[in-house]
Amino acid sequence: MNKSRHIVTDFLKRFLNTERKQETLLLNFSTPKILDISTVGLTELKNDSNFSIIEEKLFDLIIGDLPFGMQSVTLDTVSKLKTNKNWGYILTSLRRLEENGKAFFLVEPSILFSQQGKRFLNDLAAENFYCNSVFELPEKLLYLETAFLPVIIHFEKQKQDKLFIAEITDDFEALLNSFNSSVSTNSLDSGILVERDNFTSFSKFRIENEINNLQTQYKEYNKYQLKDIAIEINLTRENFEEKPNSIYIPKIGTSLVASDINSAKIKHQNLFQVVLKSEIVTAEYLALFFRSDLGKQILKSLTSGSFIPNINKSDIEECVVSIPKLEEQNLLILTNQKLSKLQETVEQLKTELSLNPKNANVILDKFESIHGPLKQLSVEDEISRLLRKQVQSLQSTLTEQHNEVITKLDNIDNKIDNIQAILSNLSNEFNTIKLLPREIEDKISRMSKSIDSQLSNISQEQKQLDFYIQEIKKWFDYYELLESKSRKYLPEAEFIFDNISRLENPDYSPFIIQYCRAFENELLTKIFRAYVQSIIDRRLDLESTFTWDFHIKENGKPNDNIIFKFVNDLKKYITKDNEHWFFELGRMGEILRMLPGKTKNKSQFLQDLEVFVLLKFEKELLNIEYLEEIKTNITNYRNQSAHPTLMDTEKAMKFHKQMKECLIKLMENYKTE
Repeated sequence: MNKSRHIVTDFLKRFLNTERKQETLLLNFSTPKILDISTVGLTELKNDSNFSIIEEKLFDLIIGDLPFGMQSVTLDTVSKLKTNKNWGYILTSLRRLEENGKAFFLVEPSILFSQQGKRFLNDLAAENFYCNSVFELPEKLLYLETAFLPVIIHFEKQKQDKLFIAEITDDFEALLNSFNSSVSTNSLDSGILVERDNFTSFSKFRIENEINNLQTQYKEYNKYQLKDIAIEINLTRENFEEKPNSIYIPKIGTSLVASDINSAKIKHQNLFQVVLKSEIVTAEYLALFFRSDLGKQILKSLTSGSFIPNINKSDIEECVVSIPKLEEQNLLILTNQKLSKLQETVEQLKTELSLNPKNANVILDKFESIHGPLKQLSVEDEISRLLRKQVQSLQSTLTEQHNEVITKLDNIDNKIDNIQAILSNLSNEFNTIKLLPREIEDKISRMSKSIDSQLSNISQEQKQLDFYIQEIKKWFDYYELLESKSRKYLPEAEFIFDNISRLENPDYSPFIIQYCRAFENELLTKIFRAYVQSIIDRRLDLESTFTWDFHIKENGKPNDNIIFKFVNDLKKYITKDNEHWFFELGRMGEILRMLPGKTKNKSQFLQDLEVFVLLKFEKELLNIEYLEEIKTNITNYRNQSAHPTLMDTEKAMKFHKQMKECLIKLMENYKTE
């Protein structure tokens, strides 16, 4: 059990009363188990078929460790709501709660902000079950399984005036004191009481506080909702028709808002096109506003979604922006353009001064020659003074930095030697594995373990990988949507790519294997493991549902050997924990390539898988040309890396380009709603 799970378990254990007789119910349904609560005398249910055991009992304390994102079922509530099955478990257990009892459930955050979640909470309130507290859990609670972070919601049968919200940390004594006495503090660590209708998520709560602090800079500007200054707010499944005075706001990811459709970095289906009223606002100004600290926080506050953060059209329409008069907008645009050019020049001067600190006088002359255009600005004197002061201070500052760099060179050399030693060991281990008389997938598995072992020391120094994370984000707008393991593998692969080149006659096989692991993990988690879970949730009888796929002909052979082996693995996996659900990249690619083919017309399994895939991805994912690109990367690079073949610089660069394109296309087609 990781540290985060220990913290949450210890927190909930504090509600167990060992000094008096207390009837406690534990719903221990999740896989893998998140909480480790075991004590004498509690009633533990391990699946929903056990609810009949508690039909005649009432409980002082209920703790629910429940699965997430289950299929929808119709509940016997006031509104006959159709919602997640795991929310139904909450309803069933709350009906066994004592009058003064408490209940705590691990649940998706969408229960607080989605329309379905709000209706569910209203239905519970109609039965006198009130959500009185929400607790944010420590990061990495589900690390390795997913980046998704649930919350704990606390129910009682008496409604509190305000909602108690708090962040659970390893030091939760002050939080427990505030919770037990219904006291509000000024920190989430110790708990805050908020208006019920104003709270939807912890991220929005923090962002709104930041927005309130930033708003003072824009208090003299007029406030508008975006729908009031927009002629149109458009979505598309193809490409937008370019329209004048428009901005493009990303639905997902971290791309900047653009006022030029050609500068938009992500697929148009992941953008809003907002056509603006030119008599009120210019597209260039509004794009600048959304690039400001305030604008970024406003957009961040709009994101919602339990698993995939995204912005909805209704949120965009209600978004509030600060807009000055057109004359001031134009001045701000002109000023920004000039400052951008000036910034480029100052950065060049900084670079030159850092390399030649004794040439400060020459650099000052260069500054004088380029600062003339600033005189067109209305604040010329102040800007000139500040810039002169900045350039003059560069000599002393950068001279000090220069000296610091010199004193640190020995440490850097030592680190470089260490990195080279690690990668040299990694290359030697790869060469040994390549010569083993084993199957390709067995070799690749051993290579993956070798990478993890050799890079473990580097991963502990996170700063060495942070640089590569930022570099990846420059070309990949979907980094935050990747699974947690993928967000580990990608920067490690880029690190290997850069540093292995320093070795004599470098073999880039470790880089290729690690990059493919990231792609493999995305397919495995987002499609194939999720599909196994859907089979379990739907309680499919595989052999009766996929009759053609399991059928053995008179000659003793199955209808299709590849499918037969796959569905038998599915049959085996649904009886095991999800940590055992694994398919190799080559095998997953092989199954996906069958979906556009003729075999699907006979195979109930392929038909069912296609329906599932298209729930999560756009149909372009199953384009045969794209699937063949994946096959090419597997065959020509991944599998070849397990052979004695030298994967040289030319091959590595070609693979790098192709795999980045495959990864981008995968995430572009990932549905976010």
